[in-house]
Amino acid sequence: MKMDSSIINKEGIEKLLTMLPSEEEASKIEEAQEINPELPLGTAEQFLITLSSISGLEARLRLWAFKMDFEVLEKEICEPLADLKQGLESLNKNPTFKTI
Repeated sequence: MKMDSSIINKEGIEKLLTMLPSEEEASKIEEAQEINPELPLGTAEQFLITLSSISGLEARLRLWAFKMDFEVLEKEICEPLADLKQGLESLNKNPTFKTI
């Protein structure tokens, strides 16, 4: 599975996370399919089975969502720290503060 941000945005990832079937739901769908193999699955059931067949999907989606947020989070943290560092350096270099 390739993580392409041009295809799905963070809201789409969050929606997929809410749609992930539990193990119980996936096993019930599979059991129903085994009991009645001649009955085709509905679109929703096929979608849930497809989601459940992807290994580690929940972890991958959570990582992808974090990756999308990381740049913004980093900027929110680093910019104030850089300003603080610059301010401290200015204070250290200021001759007036050295004599006080």
